[in-house]
This record gives sequence, structure tokens and C-alpha cells, in this order.
Amino acid sequence: MRTRFDATIDLYAILGVQMGADQRTIEVAYRRLCRRFHPDVSREPDAEVRMREINAAYEVLRDRSRRLAYDRTRTALDANVVAWEAARRVWKESVRAPAGAPPRGAQTRPEVRARVTPGAIDFGFIARD
Repeated sequence: MRTRFDATIDLYAILGVQMGADQRTIEVAYRRLCRRFHPDVSREPDAEVRMREINAAYEVLRDRSRRLAYDRTRTALDANVVAWEAARRVWKESVRAPAGAPPRGAQTRPEVRARVTPGAIDFGFIARD
């Protein structure tokens, strides 16, 4: 079943995940919603309609190429939100590891004194005068 979505429908909200979520998070959210809204299990009157929405959203978000195309259409409509989510994701990945632990995915190197936060960049070693 192929379903086309326009960019005004938020597939991430249907599954209850944030934009930029990894595939495992999307799959877990989908399975959780299936157990809750499956028409054979749920007694809610709109369970069948809700399940169709969940299946259609998952169909788009599980496929990497279709998800990328969907994200591009959202980018055209709401570039600020998409840019902020991408910046937030990069910032979360750049958060320092605990003291004494080597940086993620890198070989041991001398301590970097630059600290990046969403609000400012503090190099710590550059003096004004």
C-alpha cells in the first residue's frame, strides 16, 4: 500500500518521535502504537483509522529514501525547525564525555579546551588582550 503524504502532515508526531530519530526508535514507537491501537485489541471507536495513519507513517519513515524525500519537503516549508533540529542533534553528539573517558569514536588525543554550547562558543584559551 503506497500512501502519499503532503508535507503538512507530521509523520513524526503520528508515531510520537522527534524528527531525526534513529531507525530503532521509530521501530519501537511503531510497535508500541500497534499494540495499543490495533483494531483487534483496542476498544476505541477510531482505532482502525488511527492504525491506518500509524501504518502509513511507518511505511514512509522506515524507508531511508522515502524518509529523506519527506524531510526535504518539510524543509522547504519550515526550514527553521529542521535547521534547529539538525543543529540540536549535532550539539548533542558533541557533548563532552565524562572526565577520563576517551572521546566517542576517536583515538585518544590531547584534551580539547573548546566547549560548544547552543548559546555560545567558549575557547577558554583565547584572551581579549
